[in-house]
Amino acid sequence: PPLLYAGALPLGKSRLKRSGLILTLSLLGTLGSVLLIAAASKALIGWSWEFALLLAVTLTPTDPGNAVAIFRARSLPKGLLALTGGESLLNSGLSVLLSLLLVRGIAQGWGSIDATSALFGLVAAGVGGALIGGALGFLANRLRGALSDPRLELLASIVIAYGSVVLAEAVGASGIVAVVFAGLFFSNGRASRVAPSTVPCPLDTTWPVFAFLANAIIFLAMGFQLDPGALVDHLGAIVAIFATMVFARAMLTYGIAGFAVQRRTMPWAWVHALQWGGLKGAVPVALALSTGSIPGLEDQTPALQSITFGVVLLSLLVQGVTLTPLLGRLGLGETREPREQS
Repeated sequence: PPLLYAGALPLGKSRLKRSGLILTLSLLGTLGSVLLIAAASKALIGWSWEFALLLAVTLTPTDPGNAVAIFRARSLPKGLLALTGGESLLNSGLSVLLSLLLVRGIAQGWGSIDATSALFGLVAAGVGGALIGGALGFLANRLRGALSDPRLELLASIVIAYGSVVLAEAVGASGIVAVVFAGLFFSNGRASRVAPSTVPCPLDTTWPVFAFLANAIIFLAMGFQLDPGALVDHLGAIVAIFATMVFARAMLTYGIAGFAVQRRTMPWAWVHALQWGGLKGAVPVALALSTGSIPGLEDQTPALQSITFGVVLLSLLVQGVTLTPLLGRLGLGETREPREQS
């Protein structure tokens, strides 16, 4: 929850003006990437389709914080910031839902799962989580005006973040989707409504710290779990799957976002930044760690965790290091956003 909630707060519902494009990128981009990465994994590692799909779903989520932090540091257009952050948040939520479905099928057997009911349950969990999180975030946002202390505003945001997860999962909905929408609706209209005070509003400073601590704990846990020799053993597969992942994202991003360029609602430079800004981070690592205690995955868990960590490491080293120079070459930085693209 801290990772996704902290990623949602800087955006806010009111800034997601390209919701159709964000939804299309999240749905089609995620499903297309999963299929392409799974096919490459099956060919390279020789796993069955269910394990190859699980690895692909684990690797698909993009980090909701890293790229957005780089974009905000360079004062990039708010429309591009919202597009990148919104796509990443929904991408992560959908990937977690698909991961839960695959884990259930592997652990319990696919014969116990009806395809129609599983698809309906997946959609219901996502929609239910969005409604619950959005409603809680909206109500809390409306009540912010009654708060007299910025610290109470921070406390309310913490209650909403974790309360949305608990409430959604209690009724069978997706807690991950709920926390994303809770953050989006709670931060709608970023100006704090708290009465003037000598105490600065801690929302913008505290939640990034929470996200940083969550990232540190997740990577530290993977460090204790991972066998360094396994990275060397799977080095070829790591490089090949990383290349496949980048190719899949490029093909789908340019294919989907290209329509917006043709309609002159966004420039090609935004598409380049969106494609290369699909950094991997703590969400794939957390999903990989969660497979360690699942029946039926004991033999594949070491390889799945090693490949996931290797691909995330490559993404951070290759894409993370080169993203800022790329933004400079694209002319994206201190320039003011055009009115028609806001």
